[in-house]
Amino acid sequence: MNYFHSAEYELGDSFTRDELLEIKPENIYNFMCLTAFGKTVVDCDDNPTGCRKDTLVYHKKALSYFMPDKNLEWSECRSEGNPTRAVIVNKLLEFVAKKQAKKLGKDPQSVRAMTLKDFPR
Repeated sequence: MNYFHSAEYELGDSFTRDELLEIKPENIYNFMCLTAFGKTVVDCDDNPTGCRKDTLVYHKKALSYFMPDKNLEWSECRSEGNPTRAVIVNKLLEFVAKKQAKKLGKDPQSVRAMTLKDFPR
């Protein structure tokens, strides 16, 4: 909501159903583009240097939790449903995943590979 309203909110602030229904897929797309690419207008030559696909999926899941119609698909015709489940948002996630697979995205932050010693018996 900080991004959507261009304002600062305190932790624990709540929003009305009507405020949440104002959020459209384009808003979520722009937020994710800004997070991953540092800008809201992205073309096929841009590389996601801000975050990886898993981070964007987490943001999508967290946003979806608070949506009033979280179980509904997004309907382009009626402009209703869960905006995180819109085609434009899912296409962005696919685009970031393809860039990651080509080693053009943000580098992983893992320190080392996990071994058998890391798992308790």
